[in-house]
Amino acid sequence: MPGDVNEKMEIYQQPYRQICETLFERRDAWDIKRKSRFIESLILGLPVPQIVLAEKGKGSYIVLDGKQRLLTILQFYSKSESENKNFKLRNLAFLSELNGKGYEDIKNDPLHENKLTAL
Repeated sequence: MPGDVNEKMEIYQQPYRQICETLFERRDAWDIKRKSRFIESLILGLPVPQIVLAEKGKGSYIVLDGKQRLLTILQFYSKSESENKNFKLRNLAFLSELNGKGYEDIKNDPLHENKLTAL
């Protein structure tokens, strides 16, 4: 798997565009607090369930499990076209210094930019 965050996002973003809504998953169901806590888990390196894709055709995928996780990652990186695009973290349990910050805020903050490497 490529090491660069932008390369990883491109990998996830491509199939997601093709399969945004599937019969297997519901719409954007998580609130910002839950999305924030998920991103916090990733930053802390906590184990999270895998995102499971099934190939539908050449270069086309269906999300079998993990749509909310995938959507949250894309929204945090501002790679989604949904209303929660580029949300700010809030109600974090362990990284309260990141409350009120979005991806770009963290990326451009020398004090916190290293936290994004875990993502």
